[in-house]
Amino acid sequence: MSSIAAVESLYEAVVTDPARWNEQMFVDWTDGLDSDGSLSKVEAKLIRRALRVAQRLAVFWLEAQDRPDLGWESKVDLALGPKAWRPVLDLAEAQLDRTRSEESFQDVSRLFPLVNRESFLDGIDFDEWNLAQSR
Repeated sequence: MSSIAAVESLYEAVVTDPARWNEQMFVDWTDGLDSDGSLSKVEAKLIRRALRVAQRLAVFWLEAQDRPDLGWESKVDLALGPKAWRPVLDLAEAQLDRTRSEESFQDVSRLFPLVNRESFLDGIDFDEWNLAQSR
């Protein structure tokens, strides 16, 4: 599982079942994420930021008086808005800088509008972007 997918899974878990998450669960999640040591220092820092967001999301939904029946992404948006997605986008951008892969490009393209309310690079596709990068 990519680190982006892992963070999104964490967000989904904490907004759908916040009572399940305690300090040890967050520690265990973090320990399991970089077990092979493949994350850069920048990526590890961004994951720690996302972890703090996840902890805030859990507190928000644990204390919420009204728990609307929404999808998990909407619950993230309702609780913290675009700032919840910022560390995930920054992580995707860091991975795109490091790997220049289509998967990383798609992650950035999908997350960018959640934070910035506009499309990523006017909606160009990976092949166009990759060609421009190699010039």
